[in-house]
Parts: sequence; structure tokens; C-alpha cells
Amino acid sequence: MNEQGIEFEAAGLRLSGLAWGDAGDTPVLALHGWMDNAGSFSPLAPFLPGARLVAMDLPGHGGSPLGTAADWFSFADNLWVIHELIMALGWEQLNLVGHSMGGGLCALYAAAFPEQVRTLVSIDMLGPVSSPPSEVVKQIRRGVVVRSRGASRPRHFETRQQALEARVGGDFDLGCAEIMARRGLDQDDRGWYWRGDRQLKFPSMNRYTEEQVLQALSCLTCPTLLLRAETLRYPAFAEVVEHRISRLNDAHVVTLPGGHHLHMDHPEQTAREIRQFWESAT
Repeated sequence: MNEQGIEFEAAGLRLSGLAWGDAGDTPVLALHGWMDNAGSFSPLAPFLPGARLVAMDLPGHGGSPLGTAADWFSFADNLWVIHELIMALGWEQLNLVGHSMGGGLCALYAAAFPEQVRTLVSIDMLGPVSSPPSEVVKQIRRGVVVRSRGASRPRHFETRQQALEARVGGDFDLGCAEIMARRGLDQDDRGWYWRGDRQLKFPSMNRYTEEQVLQALSCLTCPTLLLRAETLRYPAFAEVVEHRISRLNDAHVVTLPGGHHLHMDHPEQTAREIRQFWESAT
């Protein structure tokens, strides 16, 4: 499948991304994880023939700007961007695939717009991160204080290799870093740096409670495939995920080898599970 660079106007932003397949193929929108970019779906795309796969750099990631602090928006405002993007694509119905943060966004979008979403595939995440009601004031304070300090400057590295190695950790190896670098690594007179907007590091001033997340998941009407990593990145979150699965109306759960970025580490196996799920859901 040929990889194409694409750009769209959505929610007042100029978004960049990648696309594979032909215009008449099955429409699939893929959303990446936090501090990743659309390139994270490059290993997966060749194993999804017949799909018009569009992967966008979410605001502040890859080639999509976030904007200034004055018009900076929250995690949930990405849903507005997604909605306008789907309208710009001209898709009445589509399949959603999301990894990590993108998976959380896909679940919320599918719950709010069930008439648009045929199927949902969530990779190593089910719904967004939540906080207990008792943490609301602490979260507000922390968010305000960090914003008042301002965004940190990007860290620079003398060589490209040093920048790649700085991203390595846990399940994220040099191969994954190289894939991310194609859209996320840049160079100026100070050296090499990862260009993800530093405002993305600001803590959220408001999060959904777990009760709100469970309510949203119970509103999902489309078949939902959760692809879980064999090597858990957040073991403490496993029990939460089990409870969330129980709220799905049409759940399909598969555990695959690899870690949090399993779709990059084992793209062929990941794609096989997705294709089988799509076939069973039609």
C-alpha cells in the first residue's frame, strides 16, 4: 500500500497525517497515543488491504500545531477535532482504531456518535484515564500551577542517534523511536529535538471520574475489539480495564505478544486480529 501525506482543516487547525489505500476502500480513522504521531500506524497499514486508512497527527503531535497558550484546549476538545475531520473526509460511517490516548478518544467519540461508527478497535487502552472525585481540587491546582510556570523548552541532542536513544524505554525500542522520528524529530541550530508541543506535558485541570467513563462505555453500541498487551505497561490499571470491559455491550478481547506499542512491534499479528474482527462484525 502506498503511503500518502495528507493535510486537512479541522476545528480551525491545519492537521497533517498519513493515508493508505484508495478512496473507495473501507474507511478507517486511526488515532495515535500521547506524544506519538500518525507514523505509529505505518507498520500496521500494509497488513490491512482493502482499508482506506487515515492516520492524523493530533494537535500538538507530529506535523499538527497545537496553538498558543491562549487558545490551548483540553484532551476532550480533541473530540471536536475528530468530528470536523470526519466531516472533512466526507465519511458518513467509518471504523475507528485508536492506540492508548487515541483509544480513549475513539471510545468517547463512538459513544457520542454511534450512528457514525461501525466498529471500534482500541489498542492497549479502553476509555480515557480517570480520577476519583476526591482528587478534583488537587488536579485543578496542579494544572493551574504548571501552566503558570509555562511550557518547558525542548531538550536538544548533539546527534540524531542520541535523540532516538532518549525515547527508548520499557517496550519502546530503537525501532519504534525510528518510526516516530520520521514525523516527530527535527533539527535546528541547537541540535536535534523531538517537536511534540511542550504544552502537551501540562497536566489536565479536569478529568472524567471512573463513573463517567463507565457510563460512556455502556453507551457504545458498535462491536468493540480490545487488543491488550501481554506485557502490561500499567499493571495497576488491569483491574480497572476488567471492570470497563464488563460495561461493553459487544466486547471482543484479545491479548497479543508485546508491550504498549504492540501494533508497531507485531503489526502482522495485530492486523490479522483486526481483519478477523471486521469480518465477524459485518
